[in-house]
Amino acid sequence: ARVKPKTEEAKELERAIKMSLAEDSIMKTGLLERLPAEPPTGERDTINVHVQLPNGTKLRRRFNQSDKFEHIFIFVNAQEEVSGAYNLVTTFPRNVYSDPQQTIASAALGRQVLFRTEPVKKPQMSQ
Repeated sequence: ARVKPKTEEAKELERAIKMSLAEDSIMKTGLLERLPAEPPTGERDTINVHVQLPNGTKLRRRFNQSDKFEHIFIFVNAQEEVSGAYNLVTTFPRNVYSDPQQTIASAALGRQVLFRTEPVKKPQMSQ
């Protein structure tokens, strides 16, 4: 089978996609720099946070109880598999966490928690 040469339009599209992916990767790397240092294992007033993404990927990191949910969102957003707006949700009891300024301690989650990410539903437009 003969391979057709790429058109200029196809080459330009390919360059744009590569640039977009590179920019996304740089942005995600920059997010991790905004995280406070991970507390050592066994340190008091910490929580082990587990996050299960829709594709089944499981993330794990320790945070201080005094950290804000913003830090958990930053950690999750820095992952390659994550895109779009979402909430962090516990399943039993079901609680939805969406306020990035809320402290982890104020949610009274204990020493370990499993979150799932749940896409934010856009409000329906009434006609």
